[in-house]
Amino acid sequence: VAPLSPGASQKRLARIPLDGSAPATTLVDWKDSWGSGVELENGDWLIPEGQSTFVRLAKGGGAPSAPVTIDAGRPGVSFYTLTGAAVPGDRGAFVNVVSYDARGWHYSVGVMDVGTGKVKVMEEDGGNARYSPTGHLLFSRGDTVLAVPFDPERLEVRGAPVAVWSGLSTPYAFNPG
Repeated sequence: VAPLSPGASQKRLARIPLDGSAPATTLVDWKDSWGSGVELENGDWLIPEGQSTFVRLAKGGGAPSAPVTIDAGRPGVSFYTLTGAAVPGDRGAFVNVVSYDARGWHYSVGVMDVGTGKVKVMEEDGGNARYSPTGHLLFSRGDTVLAVPFDPERLEVRGAPVAVWSGLSTPYAFNPG
């Protein structure tokens, strides 16, 4: 995502080969309401639009899809954030499900169906999930990284998470590292 020209407020999303084999290809004009997205294996992008919807951008560019509502099927969700990671085979995208209640802010690990926007919460306390080729879901809880066996076909965790590393930084105590 870069400005149209130096000092311009309008931005565009472009695809740039890391090896320099081709010039940048503009995909779409960037909207101010869009946030950081997730690139799927097929090259499409899921871009959050506001706090509970996303649009899909095709690999080759063109107009974005109509907004798709993100829904975890639970009351009290304040907003969702895409974590920047997809499930192998484009079967889902990991999301933070963020709620606020009398005890404060809470993050939960969810996986979203990229077609419908429906979210399955997999871990109640944590966020910023990634899939590991070892077959584990990695996520953070506070300053700790946890791992739990994950079935990418069924989009389910298998067992209890185990702490594998600690010492992450976070701007606020309620944010996962």
